[in-house]
Amino acid sequence: MLKRLSSAIRTPFVISILAFVSGVMVVSSVSYFGALTEHDTYLKSVKEVQTQKVFDAQVALDQLALLSFQSMIFNNDVIGIMAKAAQGSSSEQDLARKQLYSQLYAKYQLLKKHRVRQLHFHLPDAVSFLRFHRPDKFGDSLLSVRESLRLVNEQKYALKGFEEGRVYNGFRHVYPLFYFGQFVGSVEISYGFDAISHLIGHSKPAKELFFVNRQSALSSVFEAERAQYHVSDLGHNWLLDETGMGTLDKKNSLIDETIKRINANLSDTFLDKLSAQGTCTGCTLSTQLKTKYYTVSFVPIFNFKDRQVAFIALYEQDTVLPLIYQNVFNQFILMVLFTLLLSIGLYFYLKNHLMKVEEIEHLASHDLLTGLYNRVEIEKRLPILLAKRAKAEGSVSVIFFDVDHFKHFNDEYGHLIGDEVLKDLAHVVEGMLDDNSLFTRWGGEEFLIVLPNTNQTEATHLAIALCHAVNQHAFTQKKLSVTCSFGVLEQTDEYSPNRVLDAVDILLYQAKEQGRNRVVSKTLSVPCNAN
Repeated sequence: MLKRLSSAIRTPFVISILAFVSGVMVVSSVSYFGALTEHDTYLKSVKEVQTQKVFDAQVALDQLALLSFQSMIFNNDVIGIMAKAAQGSSSEQDLARKQLYSQLYAKYQLLKKHRVRQLHFHLPDAVSFLRFHRPDKFGDSLLSVRESLRLVNEQKYALKGFEEGRVYNGFRHVYPLFYFGQFVGSVEISYGFDAISHLIGHSKPAKELFFVNRQSALSSVFEAERAQYHVSDLGHNWLLDETGMGTLDKKNSLIDETIKRINANLSDTFLDKLSAQGTCTGCTLSTQLKTKYYTVSFVPIFNFKDRQVAFIALYEQDTVLPLIYQNVFNQFILMVLFTLLLSIGLYFYLKNHLMKVEEIEHLASHDLLTGLYNRVEIEKRLPILLAKRAKAEGSVSVIFFDVDHFKHFNDEYGHLIGDEVLKDLAHVVEGMLDDNSLFTRWGGEEFLIVLPNTNQTEATHLAIALCHAVNQHAFTQKKLSVTCSFGVLEQTDEYSPNRVLDAVDILLYQAKEQGRNRVVSKTLSVPCNAN
């Protein structure tokens, strides 16, 4: 690649100009698509924030429902009444219903102040026993329309989640009731969308609405209760549930006319987001009305059958989107200036690159401390040498050695002296090798020598000579004595490149075990201090 560029490097100015012109063209596209990406990323963050608001509100209301159950209902007095009703005649059930209503009425009024909408007791088999919000409606079986009650009756454990209802939709908490181990019915504590909306604060103009799937809602609700639903501006299949909305009096609420205009702008986009089954898996959309921008986050709501049958729409005036759009031009200018700087840098880079290539290649293949080949370089070259040996039937031997007790030098004299020992050692050994030998710092205090055209005997003699030379040398200005242990091996057909290194490493290990300051080959073990 460098050779191909060499002719262009003669005219770096032309190349940098061409790069600048091309860069400006790219910057124009990047600025545009970058703005779109930033817009989408921001909407995703808005979706996460708004979804978290809904989740936090649900958690708070979940805790309220559980606390209400534990403090008001989970006692023998209340459950005892349900036990009598479960086993009693029609007249006994009427009496039990009046007792239960009288005992819990005041507490239900307190719950209503916290926007708990339904306190509903059921007999076994999900027969409505007492609706505190509609005490005159009872005796209807809910098994066919209330999956939550069916599950609680079958499995006898508490459940929570959203569910359509015959009077109200609700975020329901259904608890089984047991009287001395006998299942005597269940109780539901639930709240509507208005309770969630009440807990979501507004720091800027905003509003929350609740939409339910038309078919899902109308298939459950009593005929007389359908007046609470209105077809939404977002599509015929979605109904606006207005139950409880009249009780909300929140500051910074967007007016209805603004909501209608937002819906008119977003209805087509919203419908495009719906899946083939008519569900919205959650998204945030944006629109502009005159000089103001708005976001709408659709948080999906699933029922007990895991079907998305509703969603909470959180409308909010947005102050970030205008900044994103206003910054597009500034980003374009900055990117053009950056492209200009890159073009200037390219000019100097092309001018000086070739002078640095050789230095870079040297640094990549050599050890910084000793100047020897590094491990990466020898691992590239060794397979090539061994392949040539196999083809030419020559000999290749390796010597693997390290400094005995090297940690002693670092501990006693410091790492700087330890580094000086390694540099001295490299100098001593390198002076005894010919130009064909590959001398490598393998790592730490370990060194590897690859000897082309050298058999086992010749390599062993060289290792012994090196061992003696190291013994006789006074290292660093402190005149330190250093010894090394050597493993020597000739590569044969039985050794692949990796096995050669593993095998010679074993020989070095044997030299260590046999007392150090020693040369060990496959057939020979010679101490370096022997005469």
